[in-house]
Amino acid sequence: MPFFNREKEVAGLKSILSGEPNVIWFVYGPINSGKTALITKVLEELPDGYCVFYINFRGVETRRYEDFVRALFQPRDESFWEKLVKKADIIEAALDYGEKIIKKINHHFEVPTRVLKLLFQREPERDVFKYLEVLMKRLNDKGKKPVLIFDELQMLREVKKNGNVLYDLFNFLIRITKEIHLCHCLCATSDCLFIEDIYSNARLGGRANYFLVDDLSKEEAFKVYEGFGFREKDLIWEYIGGKLGDMVLFLEEKKLGFSEKEILKKMVKSTLNKLDWIRLTKIKKLEDGESYLKFLKKFKNKEKMDKREVEEEFDKLIYWVKENVLFYNPLEGTVKTQSRLIFHAIKEL
Repeated sequence: MPFFNREKEVAGLKSILSGEPNVIWFVYGPINSGKTALITKVLEELPDGYCVFYINFRGVETRRYEDFVRALFQPRDESFWEKLVKKADIIEAALDYGEKIIKKINHHFEVPTRVLKLLFQREPERDVFKYLEVLMKRLNDKGKKPVLIFDELQMLREVKKNGNVLYDLFNFLIRITKEIHLCHCLCATSDCLFIEDIYSNARLGGRANYFLVDDLSKEEAFKVYEGFGFREKDLIWEYIGGKLGDMVLFLEEKKLGFSEKEILKKMVKSTLNKLDWIRLTKIKKLEDGESYLKFLKKFKNKEKMDKREVEEEFDKLIYWVKENVLFYNPLEGTVKTQSRLIFHAIKEL
């Protein structure tokens, strides 16, 4: 997704990364609000001296602990490794090697194949988190500022290693932020139910904070509309609002020669079909499926509400949040439709 000027959010993230690491930050917001684009922009503008490790779990198969390790580490060709080191302690040699080849922005931790095989094992002395902690400490000792960023971390929900690996991971993140202040940690996600769950189960009270990346305001959205050459600005705002992902889709349809009103009709129809598909394939199978559809009527004339207004039907709220139809904001305790297109589709449904 293209990046659009978001001075407030850029300044906010830069301020977080400029100070001493003290808490884990959840970078969250509705789907397609531009979280990844914002983080990428901030990383590109960081001064020299930062070492960023940006791990995206989207599209990565992470059913087993070994999959999790593979997502973190990139194996280096063994023959290349042999030319560089001849030490008896291969983990120690890997740390030395890691310090030398780290760039400003990295998408993996690079290690020789032999070290990766050792990290697959589950003995405490070969623990992944212990290796990373020592590496972060070495970077600090050399005057570097390490930053760990995990995108779509909820993909690790089912990964086990003597228990859920997510809890081990967050204990590690707590240690390197709040306890020993070695490394900034950002966790980006649109799955706010995941944030609520991990916040309570991993005991993150006082150890984590929230950074919202929301859809654009009307003023900001109109600037993007103008840049894209949109004419029916008020009408487009009514149906798309400040959803960056929808703006990009609108632009692509316009390139094909459709009028702006035709595009909006197509987009609403597509969103309506999405809701109807959920009705046919999932809700219809539920014993009280009609009550789940009826729940959406609450949003027919009200795009956003406090969660207390629907707390008696919280199971239905959770269902629609999981289906990415509704967005739950854990910091505000509010619920809204994931997009204005969904808001209009609910009206038609």
